[in-house]
Amino acid sequence: MAVPLPRGLDREEATRALANFAAEFPDMSEPELYAWIIERLSTARPVPRP
Repeated sequence: MAVPLPRGLDREEATRALANFAAEFPDMSEPELYAWIIERLSTARPVPRP
């Protein structure tokens, strides 16, 4: 049985997500936000699908 892979964000979704993270973490610069997001995504475990 093939497991569907999660899709990535398109450019508009990624821009909105970055703006939301920047609003939540105003003390972080844009490069720091990128690094934080990449770290979080690279260590995230996939959610099991039923």
